[in-house]
Amino acid sequence: MKKFFLFVIFSLLLLPAAVFAESAIVIDERSSGCKLDGVWADSGIYSAPGCVNNKYMYTSVHPPAKKTGKEKATYTPDIKKAGKYKVEVSWRATENRSSKVTYEVVYSGGSFKKTVNQRGDGHVWSNMGSFPFEAGNKGYVAMISDGGSSACIDAARFTYDGEGGAQPSTSGQSSMNEVLGGASGVSGGGSAAAGDIKLDASSPGSKTYTFEADGVAVVTPFLETYGNASISVRVKCADGKEFEWMSWNRANDSDPAPLNVNGKPVPESITMNGGDPSPAQPADYKYEAKKGDAITLSLEGSFGKANPRLVLNVTKK
Repeated sequence: MKKFFLFVIFSLLLLPAAVFAESAIVIDERSSGCKLDGVWADSGIYSAPGCVNNKYMYTSVHPPAKKTGKEKATYTPDIKKAGKYKVEVSWRATENRSSKVTYEVVYSGGSFKKTVNQRGDGHVWSNMGSFPFEAGNKGYVAMISDGGSSACIDAARFTYDGEGGAQPSTSGQSSMNEVLGGASGVSGGGSAAAGDIKLDASSPGSKTYTFEADGVAVVTPFLETYGNASISVRVKCADGKEFEWMSWNRANDSDPAPLNVNGKPVPESITMNGGDPSPAQPADYKYEAKKGDAITLSLEGSFGKANPRLVLNVTKK
């Protein structure tokens, strides 16, 4: 038995310096952790790929779920460990959604408001920022205004982001549906926001980010597709070593093939809904990078009307 444990420890030491997705607190709009005020319309029998549990809710001006103007959706996590948490919210974007939906994060020591544009096409996760939370259920994120039009709610996600300090981190945050501009450190077709890369159905291909200092890469893969499609994330270390960190290949929307991380399948990356496979809610995967390391993201395929994406967010140590 002692030899077995020594073997396990030795094997773990040989793994690449990639950190798998940390557990996150995900609260669906239909769960006990979400409190709904006012009147909400239900997506009903219509499937919404990418949404948590494939469902969502929204405010409407039409009966029988005509809104009152006081609609609010409050997502309250049960925080087990005090510290900073990255707070994200999701919705199903359409062209008739509101362009002025306001969210409020209430955290230990204060509150923060952000107005987002929910117009577009497909499922979106939007980053509110990182905030300090005490243990328990004193903090929350809430949709507090639909901006006078139709707002959609799906889920909220709280991901532990370290012990941190008493101040929130909201600068430099961008939601997935925002247009990304140019930045240093990024090469390849297209452009990227400062420290970020985003590939999606409208801008597939390959992009590389080279670290000019030690940092942490957070990659979020989501392979929704109607045709043959693939995702690849490769790491080239400063010392010349190279490996494929992530790969995901699906032949079509009926293909249940999961994401692979360091060559191992991640079964929870695919969920079955009525016998049909769909990518599960997006998860973040972290890699501790050294100065000179380069990460190349690739997204290719025939997506149809699906909304795949591959997103890289970079933070400095």
